[in-house]
Amino acid sequence: MTTEPTSIRYEDFLSRPDDVFDQIDRGNGPVYVERSGRRYRLESQAKPGDEVWAKYDPAKALQALRSAARAIEGIDREDLLAGLRAGRSQNSSGRPAD
Repeated sequence: MTTEPTSIRYEDFLSRPDDVFDQIDRGNGPVYVERSGRRYRLESQAKPGDEVWAKYDPAKALQALRSAARAIEGIDREDLLAGLRAGRSQNSSGRPAD
């Protein structure tokens, strides 16, 4: 069962930043801070000494890339690029047209 992330107003964050960071450090993060109609995400980064590449397997990464490339096998490249350009020329939520 997942719980909703904590969301607080900016003014509340300012009044108790240590509590917010302690909550994140206990693994109860991320915390969202809302300010002027925008939402900001606060979360902890990996701890010093955490090895982010420890489970990296270059052979598996290459296999995944080749598998992903097969997903568009047989698609006309020019049609694909034209479709991408057309999509970029349209306004969408969160991204204005080019």
